[in-house]
Order: sequence, then C-alpha cells, then structure tokens
Amino acid sequence: LARLLDAPAEPVARWRRIASALPAFAAAALSGAALLGLPFPGTTRGALCHVVAVEFLVIHSFPFLSMITLPRVRTRRWRAYQWFLFATWSCLYLGFAGEGRHGWSGILDFASGAIATYLGFLLRWGSGNRVAALVKRWAASFLFFVVAAVLTGARDFGDSDATLLHGALYFAALGLAEACGLHDLDWRNALRRRHGRPRVPAEPVGR
Repeated sequence: LARLLDAPAEPVARWRRIASALPAFAAAALSGAALLGLPFPGTTRGALCHVVAVEFLVIHSFPFLSMITLPRVRTRRWRAYQWFLFATWSCLYLGFAGEGRHGWSGILDFASGAIATYLGFLLRWGSGNRVAALVKRWAASFLFFVVAAVLTGARDFGDSDATLLHGALYFAALGLAEACGLHDLDWRNALRRRHGRPRVPAEPVGR
C-alpha cells in the first residue's frame, strides 16, 4: 500500500497488523452472516444491530478519553486527577451504552466496538506519535461510518437489514485499513514531499 500511494510507512510487524484487523473482520462476518439469515450461535440480529448503533458512541468518545489520558503528567496529584476524569467519562459513556433494556450487554457491545476500532492503536502504544496515530484512526472510522450509512441508507440503526449491512461494510473497511497498513502511512511527509517541502523529522518514540 505504501508503494501504491507513494507514501512512506512506519515499520510495523505483520502480526500487529493481522491482530489489529481480526476483531473488525470478526464483527463484519457476524453482521454479514446475520444479514444472510445465518447468525452465529449466541448472536441475534438485535444485538448485532445494537453493536452498530453503539459504535457511533465509540467513535465519539475516544477523542475525549484520549485527550484525558495521553498528556504526560509528572506529579501523583495530577495523575490521580487524570484517572478520575477518565473513570468519570468512561462511566458516562458506558451508562449511555447500557441504558434501557440493554444493560450489561450494551456495555459489552461498547467494549467490543472499542476493541474492533482501536486495538491497532493500543498495539502500537509505544511507537511513534500517539496523538497522530489516534487522530488517523478516529478520522478513518468516522469517514467509514458516514460512507457506510450513505451507501446502505441506515438512519436510526434499529433492527433492520440496512443496519446489518452497514455493520458488515463498516467493520470490513476498518479491518482492511488495519491489514493494509493504512494508518501506518506517513501522510504528512508524503504531502509535503509532493509540494516540494522538507520532511518533518519523526518524533521520539513514546510521545
């Protein structure tokens, strides 16, 4: 993919890309199977449609949660304050996911969507610029979600074929992006090179 798009890529072990893509591919397969009337044992149409609905909450929440946890603080007081904010916001989003009749299953749906969307980011936690890595995944997931909604006509994300098709397309796109290394491409320097500008040096590992 780096050669095709003429963009430099960060070196990433193949197993990381495969592991990052597997949860998204699994979610896509579950939605596709339910759409065809062949649901996997232990899954239902309603539950899979709720995963798709909760996924928008996952996309919305991670920029806020990451802005709380990514800044590096040096004192125990600020670290405690940081984790208090993270726990408070997490409980808020989990409460939205599990409201009504969904309960704990809604919370599990939120966790499943978060793993499918951001596992690749967590597996690369100690390499490169964390903020840039998060922004690329958030932007891609938001774009994929909107495009899938337009293509399938899914609107309220209730128990419908459109919602299942949306989930299959959306999670398949997430998996392909991880497997192909889309998020590992150095887009900033690729664009600068195309415009004849000097390359921006890589930031220290762990930042």
